Amino acid sequence: MISDLSPKQINWTPSYSNQHKIPFGNYVLFEELNDIITTSKITTVERPIYNILHNADSIHGNYVIINSQFMPDELDRNELLNFASRGNQVFISANQLSIDLLDTLEIQSQYEWDFGEMIKQAGKNFKETKVFFSYPDLSDSDTTIVKLSASSHPYFKPNDSLDIKPIAIGSFSTDSMVNFIAVPIGDGTIYLHSNPQIFTNFNILENDVTNYISTCLSFLPDEPTIWDEYYKDGRSTEQAQSPLRVVFQNRSIRWAYYLLLGGLLLYMFVLAKRKQRIIPILKPFTNDTLDFVRTIGALYVQQGNNVNIAKKRILYFRDQLASKYYLDHFDFNNEFK
Repeated sequence: MISDLSPKQINWTPSYSNQHKIPFGNYVLFEELNDIITTSKITTVERPIYNILHNADSIHGNYVIINSQFMPDELDRNELLNFASRGNQVFISANQLSIDLLDTLEIQSQYEWDFGEMIKQAGKNFKETKVFFSYPDLSDSDTTIVKLSASSHPYFKPNDSLDIKPIAIGSFSTDSMVNFIAVPIGDGTIYLHSNPQIFTNFNILENDVTNYISTCLSFLPDEPTIWDEYYKDGRSTEQAQSPLRVVFQNRSIRWAYYLLLGGLLLYMFVLAKRKQRIIPILKPFTNDTLDFVRTIGALYVQQGNNVNIAKKRILYFRDQLASKYYLDHFDFNNEFK
């Protein structure tokens, strides 16, 4: 109850998930996506690209990936490139992109460091940055002011070898810092954007970047769209696959779960102090001498060798004389009689 009544701190964790309403989630963008791509179906996927696109030539349309970083393995990268080369569109917005992907597209990613004054808002430092479009048909559009939480801003630069000719669409700060490019691949196009925080709940609600985002996504045709939820910072690998993910996502249920675990541990501790291990019952040793004598006697009776019994009785008699009367050296002869 105290936890529920106390002021809730803002969760600035970057997740980019379409289920999260935290500042750096994509809930608002995903809800508004139907207004941008109006007549086509939007499908959410939570599996790797290879699992979605491999041997699935019938899938066509757009593939949208928004996250702080995009580091696909070789299988996912090749499937994504093949998907684009078949005449489809791929939109990727990430601060960090796989080196192998950038090399394939003949693109370099560089950083612009801005050590100017930071703006503190709700306990978080932000840098105001202007973004605009340099594409000829969009050059007259207004400049948009966004707030980014980092002092380093990545931008794209084509390699010296221009086998692939990217098209600069948008920039930030200056025209030379291109943050939005289109790279033709076969019959399709891969769109790369370097500032994913622009697409988060915070910038959409705080800075009104709706027009800017709509313009960026308007390059995607009105076709079926796949929204990626697999390559997300908010998708912890263990928690996303755990049956307890619903418990951890809800604050009240999460605290109830912690209290339950604490109560069980306390119960086990108190119970262990009150109970002791059962003391085993030790049976006393039994005297088996009489049973031994009976067994030996039964053996002699069964054999019927009376001479052997008589000789052993003589030996036992001599032993008794020796131990009791100390008569150790004598013979049973006529003198003894």
